[in-house]
Amino acid sequence: MKTYLITGVSQGIGQTIKTTLLKEGNNVIGIDKISDPDQKQLEETYDGQYTFHLLGLGERDVVKSFIDSFDQKIDGIVNNAGEIYFNDWETFSVEDWDR
Repeated sequence: MKTYLITGVSQGIGQTIKTTLLKEGNNVIGIDKISDPDQKQLEETYDGQYTFHLLGLGERDVVKSFIDSFDQKIDGIVNNAGEIYFNDWETFSVEDWDR
């Protein structure tokens, strides 16, 4: 059994990766900026194998605090989180990038 940290677990590809890894018997630490609709059911089905953290990766201080408090060994990271943001390149700022 391995432990994976997955971002963007609440929908789409991240949701599928999360479910697949759990079915294979792995531990999953899920992160997303929106609530995970599967959280309660997965926590019950995979007792102790799934934990979810409501966390926006664009919030640097919050991410740093989460990492600093983390004491679990991670075997793999799936950096799946993403956001579509439309803006002209000329006006695209560092703050836009950090979202």
